[in-house]
Amino acid sequence: MKKLLLILLTLTFSFADDISIEKKIYETFFAELSPREKPYVYVDTPIASLELKSDKFILTDSCKKADIAIMTQSDLPYDCRKKVVFGTRYRHLKKKYVVGAFFWQKGRPNIVFQRTKLRRKNIELSPSLQEYAE
Repeated sequence: MKKLLLILLTLTFSFADDISIEKKIYETFFAELSPREKPYVYVDTPIASLELKSDKFILTDSCKKADIAIMTQSDLPYDCRKKVVFGTRYRHLKKKYVVGAFFWQKGRPNIVFQRTKLRRKNIELSPSLQEYAE
């Protein structure tokens, strides 16, 4: 019983750490994608890391109010496509309106920006994120 409890606690703490790391990654590129100090972010399906309290962005349930839309499904409503859209899967990059993607692969976070789509939205990445642009 003690071993089972120890395993559960270890898994819980390691998962919580991944969530906080993911939140910090999101905060980093939200600052790049929006001129606002605290951009409004819309997510089509809840993401645990974005549900954590942050003083760098404001989560909204309205796409109309959002500066940035995070796409977790295979498509977004038409009104959301006009926003700066970021995907959570590599395959989301195939959509014309998705400027980048953040996803986990083999236990590692991956960030990809597409330069041509960023230019269309008049977004210039800082030198620290240039290496993630293709």
